[in-house]
Amino acid sequence: MKIYKSFEELKTADPYIQSYFVQLEHAKSFEELCNEISNEKEFESYYGGMICVIEDDIDLKEIATDIEDPTANRWKSIDEVAYNFDECCVYHNYVVVYNTTNNSGGNTYFIPIKYLYQYLSIKESLILSLNHY
Repeated sequence: MKIYKSFEELKTADPYIQSYFVQLEHAKSFEELCNEISNEKEFESYYGGMICVIEDDIDLKEIATDIEDPTANRWKSIDEVAYNFDECCVYHNYVVVYNTTNNSGGNTYFIPIKYLYQYLSIKESLILSLNHY
């Protein structure tokens, strides 16, 4: 999994990932966004989590739901079960997943779109999350 901890680090990310945050923050460009928010500002303090790009199937296990697996004493992950995330949407080549996991927020995950067609649970999570509000 590729993890970005600041806007400075995000400068090396896929432009579609950068544009997601431009849209989220209503900025005109990624450069403007970086100027408005300190490049060094940690995502942990700004968004309550890091920006994580899924690189393989194993990384999907990091996207936890609030559905408990009592036999393994852990939370099930998005590759196992559909879940109503706070945000789950398609954005260009990615499925973007965000879930508030603490008082400050949580990690934002960018899942390459190919996994949408490989995991029914991701597709079902999109549908569940459409009705979140």
